[in-house]
Amino acid sequence: SFLQIYRETIQDLLKPSAGATQDENLPIRESPSAGFYVEGLHEYLARSYDEAEALVNFGIENRAIAATLMNNTSSRSHTVLSVIIEQRGTSEAPASDLERAAEMSMSRTRRGKLLLVDLAGSERVRRTTSRGSRLSEAKAS
Repeated sequence: SFLQIYRETIQDLLKPSAGATQDENLPIRESPSAGFYVEGLHEYLARSYDEAEALVNFGIENRAIAATLMNNTSSRSHTVLSVIIEQRGTSEAPASDLERAAEMSMSRTRRGKLLLVDLAGSERVRRTTSRGSRLSEAKAS
C-alpha cells in the first residue's frame, strides 16, 4: 500500500478515485486484532520485483509535488509506503531420511513488513520565496 497525507487528508496513491477532490480523506481506524489501519486503503500483490517497481512508480506519479526555487520536485505531502515481503519454502534442517521425508511436506513461511516514510519538503520559506498555496503548504508541514 502507498498513502500520502496532503493538507491534513489521507489519500491512496495506488488507487486515486476518479474525479476525486484533493479533500478526499480516508479514515484511520483501530481494531483489537489489526491495530491501527487506514480504512479503504488498497493493498496490491506483486509477484516480482518489476511488478513492485511499477506499483511504486505509479504511486510516485500520483504524489503531490511542486517546484520551488530550491527543488524542482519538492514533495508537498508526507508519504508512507508499506511493503510486506513473504518467502515460502521448505525447512532445510539436517535430519534422518525418515524425518526428512516428513519435513519436506511441511512448508515454512517467513514474513516481514517494511515501512518507508518520506516527509514533506521542509525548505526554508525565505529561500524558496513561496507564495500562495505553496506558502500555506509549507506552514502546514
